[in-house]
Amino acid sequence: MQKRRIITVNPSSASVEMSHFNSNNEVLYSTVVDDETPSPKAATDKIRKVSMLPLIFLIFYEVSGGPFGVEDSVNAAGPLLALLGFVIFPFIWSIPEALITAEMGTMFPENGGYVVWVSSALGPFWGFQQGWMKWLSGVIDNALYPVLFLDYLKSGVPALGSGLPRVAAILVLTLMLTYLNYRGLTIVGWAAVAMGVFSILPFAVMGLISIPQLEPSRWLVMDLGNVKWNLYLNTLFWNLNYWDSISTLAGEVENPNQTLPKALYYGVILVALSYIFPLLTGTGAIPLERELWTDGYFSDVAKALGGAWLRWWVQAAAATSNMGMFLAEMSSDSFQLLGMAERGMLPEFFAKRSRYGTPLLGILFSASGVVLLSWLSFQEIVAAENLLYCVGMILEFIAFVRMRMKHPAASRPYKIPIGTVGSILMCVPPTLLICAVVALSSLKVAAVSFVMLIIGFLMHPCLNHMDRKKILKFSISSDLPDLQQETRECQETLILQSLDSHSHEKLECHDYNNSDVASPKAATNSIKKVSMIPLVFLIFYEVSGGPFGAEGIVNAAGPLLALLGFIIFPFIWCIPEALITAEMSTMFPVNGGFVVWVSSALGPFWGFQVGWMKWLCGVIDNALYPVLFLDYLKSAIPVLSTGLPRVASILILTLLLTYLNYRGLTIVGWTAVLMGIFTMLPFAVMSLISIPNLQPWRWLVTDIGDVKWNLYLNTLFWNLNYWDSVSTLAGEVANPKQTLPRALCYSVIFVTLSNFLPLLSGTGAIPLNRELWTDGYLAEVAGAIGGGWLRVWVQVAAATSNMGMFIAEMSSDSFQLLGMAELGMLPEVFAKRSRYGTPLLGIVCSASGVLLLSGLSFHEIVAAENLLYCGGMVLEFVAFVRMRIKYPAASRPYKIPAGTVGSVLICVPPIVLICSVVVLSTLKVAVVSFVMVMVGFVMKPCLDHMDRKRWVKFSVSCDVPEFQKESQEMEESLLR
Repeated sequence: MQKRRIITVNPSSASVEMSHFNSNNEVLYSTVVDDETPSPKAATDKIRKVSMLPLIFLIFYEVSGGPFGVEDSVNAAGPLLALLGFVIFPFIWSIPEALITAEMGTMFPENGGYVVWVSSALGPFWGFQQGWMKWLSGVIDNALYPVLFLDYLKSGVPALGSGLPRVAAILVLTLMLTYLNYRGLTIVGWAAVAMGVFSILPFAVMGLISIPQLEPSRWLVMDLGNVKWNLYLNTLFWNLNYWDSISTLAGEVENPNQTLPKALYYGVILVALSYIFPLLTGTGAIPLERELWTDGYFSDVAKALGGAWLRWWVQAAAATSNMGMFLAEMSSDSFQLLGMAERGMLPEFFAKRSRYGTPLLGILFSASGVVLLSWLSFQEIVAAENLLYCVGMILEFIAFVRMRMKHPAASRPYKIPIGTVGSILMCVPPTLLICAVVALSSLKVAAVSFVMLIIGFLMHPCLNHMDRKKILKFSISSDLPDLQQETRECQETLILQSLDSHSHEKLECHDYNNSDVASPKAATNSIKKVSMIPLVFLIFYEVSGGPFGAEGIVNAAGPLLALLGFIIFPFIWCIPEALITAEMSTMFPVNGGFVVWVSSALGPFWGFQVGWMKWLCGVIDNALYPVLFLDYLKSAIPVLSTGLPRVASILILTLLLTYLNYRGLTIVGWTAVLMGIFTMLPFAVMSLISIPNLQPWRWLVTDIGDVKWNLYLNTLFWNLNYWDSVSTLAGEVANPKQTLPRALCYSVIFVTLSNFLPLLSGTGAIPLNRELWTDGYLAEVAGAIGGGWLRVWVQVAAATSNMGMFIAEMSSDSFQLLGMAELGMLPEVFAKRSRYGTPLLGIVCSASGVLLLSGLSFHEIVAAENLLYCGGMVLEFVAFVRMRIKYPAASRPYKIPAGTVGSVLICVPPIVLICSVVVLSTLKVAVVSFVMVMVGFVMKPCLDHMDRKRWVKFSVSCDVPEFQKESQEMEESLLR
């Protein structure tokens, strides 16, 4: 479109213009001055912005609004798949979409949202198509809320079931809620808060009332042969999408760069819980009759559990919820049209605001669409809007990845800690889901959606023609930054920083013993640092090393719980621990890791205790790798099972791998890369060979009454913990503030898949015999699937994996001791390095501990180290939350987008898991662990006494930031 404009470059402005492009389809970000159309910002300065709490409930209503409408998931697939869907689906779809919305919404904090993203990345044509598809799918989505409203009320007011009363009710409700939208977005936001509290309360009451009647066996009912996959996926998809809708209101949000990511984070938690708990209550407390689980059935469930009063409350809550969803969706749709008009994509009159700051014509158009479409049935509405929404989301994913590649240095106040490869990988699961939804769509729905797409393709050139002929007035009124210039400036800054790095790299030191010792950096400048790929594989080996040792989980609980464990456990434990490690390690990028965190937050006494417990459980962990190594080889070489040959093998293996650690961390890192590739190859081959033999029903075998919960939890815990171990090597990592968060992100994906896929192949391709699933059984599975050659390959891979885990764990343990010595917690001799930069005494002590403990059995080792690890992790969680409260302004190169409340919430699931592990521990293991903790309590004062008497030399040589001073300076700066 041709517009009257005077272009001036303005790289410091806050939003991005998308409608002016050069011949190469690159965005020419510019400020536009038009005497006839003033900037909308001037006209809206006095309009009150939306704050955090209303924004959370607006997101809640744009995405969910509560469990109303989820009943069809039980009808379609039964209780088990319904519950699993609402547990797993958020991680496949909701979290990736929310993360992308947080990054792009803070990159473009203006009205229009995803229209701006797509236009900036792909050009104005596709930006318009995105706006058309998303607005249309939003209006279709909004049309179902009056339908749901009446479906919940018709059992109490039968006249609303059909005919003129139903039509009149839809019309009156639409007009009333449209007027509320007209009165202002802040009113809509606070109305959403009140409605949200009222909508959720009856389900909390219903959950409490249902507890005596719950029968967990009802949750496990499933019939794979009788699943309506189309209805199931569409219901899940409709109830857990639209996270990007909030982006169209970004220009109306108070401080969007901070508020949007936090609101999305809390919104994800609120939405997930609002579905899972009511479904748990409804399916667990009353006998299952799948055909009754249709729209509005929750009110009948409420009556069965609590009586008529609770039924009426749920019906009133449903009506309230539908009003909330209607308000939130109409706000998003109407402000999207306003944003498109402000960028010249729609005629100028769409940008007109009422005296309350609301978009007049946008509200009118959205309300008209709702009235026209509200005659469709619920399922038809869901299917049609899901298909249109899918196409729009594909464009968003492409825009997200392209902006990462095209403008890598552009300002992103919130940035997902992944590079280009990570951006693509994160978009793969939701894209696969989109393909499934499209494939399952009916021909009628597909045809209607196709017609709507063609209308959008025709509308854009028609609007261009109207602009050229001046039939309607179009204008651009946005202030837009020059991303290319910003990228160039950032690159120049990085070059200057690189040239001056030695003069600017300063860290202030905590001197616990008043000793002045030179920084160790001067002695280690020539040592080569660990880069991204070796770091990913070091994390892989510190945490997992592959599926070896995971066999016990099938023995403990059967295939279904084993597979579910490796799907759900990462979100309960791995991701929270990895996120905390990323934040704290970039805050303290020095050797010692968690010891430094706890010391800074709780003092040196507790810092020493976490160091002692984590080093001891690390050595215990390392002691099992020779045991596992020999367990995998003993079937091929029986002489290694017992006696002197076994002892000699453990000794020789430990000495060889210890020498490799002595030779340098970079050698260990690249060795880990080679070992990791070799280790996982046979399982890739096994998975491919097993496909013709897979029988999916085998994965569903479970017996809740015969689960060894202690073994189950300990095996999961051991296979998926130790994410914080890499922090003890932070001082040896190249550019740790960027490398560590990304490496942790890639490793979480790698570790999860490396455990899940082999178990999927093994349990699905061969008949189940639970008692055979013990250490080393995956080699037998490989032999059964592929023959003797594959069995031998898996055995060699197991040996290789154990060597990789040994060298990675020893690196972590030994550098932890070095870091503690540099902090003055251990004698100075522990800080001595070899000519290869490795900690001499740390390696010797760690190797000695391994040899002493390697005589224990596998399960004893796992149980003992898990309990000690729990104690250390509790201290880490406390330190993380305390640092957030005590030093909120301290520099955090990577920061989890959660405030104080979010920091506490993210620690709750892993702490609950820790309590479960402790409760399930045997008395013998608990006593041994308690004695080890007491040893640490005694050691600290003994070492302090030796320091005071100067029997052994202690010195502080670690550079640790002085957060008291940094926080004070930051607060003074903010006050100024």
